[in-house]
Amino acid sequence: MREPVLLEADGITVRYDGMARPALQEVRVAVRAGVPLGVVGESGSGKSTLIRTLLGLERPVSGRVLYRGTDVAALRGDALRTFRRKVQMVFQDPYNSLNPRMTVGQTLGEVLTVHRLAARGSVLRVAGELLGQVGLDPSLAARYPHELSGGQRQRIGIARAISLEPEVLLADEPVSALDVSVQAQVLGLLDRLGRERGITLVLIAHDLAVVAAVCREMVVMEQGRVVEAGLARSVIEQPSHPYTRQLIAAVPQIEPLMPPAPL
Repeated sequence: MREPVLLEADGITVRYDGMARPALQEVRVAVRAGVPLGVVGESGSGKSTLIRTLLGLERPVSGRVLYRGTDVAALRGDALRTFRRKVQMVFQDPYNSLNPRMTVGQTLGEVLTVHRLAARGSVLRVAGELLGQVGLDPSLAARYPHELSGGQRQRIGIARAISLEPEVLLADEPVSALDVSVQAQVLGLLDRLGRERGITLVLIAHDLAVVAAVCREMVVMEQGRVVEAGLARSVIEQPSHPYTRQLIAAVPQIEPLMPPAPL
């Protein structure tokens, strides 16, 4: 029995003013519960637009984004608030995704308070627990973003996202701005959190090795279209589309940064 679909792009087309072609053209992607999905393609292929549309930040001109079978555009009130909690985002740039005027504790505490996930007197304790869950010392709650490394900031961004207990975590090139030595650590963290907390990861990347490390399924995008989809290992080992073969040929050797995701 196949896993239930949590989030789905149902033939979505997205256009931006001034662009000769659509940013997305009749894209169909299904995010199934517990199945990490990688989306790969070169810059301009539509990967980030897909993520923003799945998150509800962009409105398709045709097609629908469905959350548990319901059109996201039709969500209102409590249903919309639930969607915004259950589908979270980890941004590409850890340097710009945190408020520089707020300490780490204040950043996490704000989310916990607004969504009533912790009593006022326990916010700092819960924030410290979140930091521990992403491999950081709880004492960092007193620090400001400029006092932290890129890897630490990205972990804080992940902590902020998982504080809302999401079902789906959309990660837009989450390691591309990090040193190579830190990338595997952050990927390992995303993989572990997904398994331990039941979060389904959607990982956007241009590096096939990154996707092979943590994703079971893969979607390949070119110029706003999905040109290939399937099990990540099968797509890499037996690509059927010329563009996928071109991407693979551009990588000297695809060696996962972690053991391959199970089939």
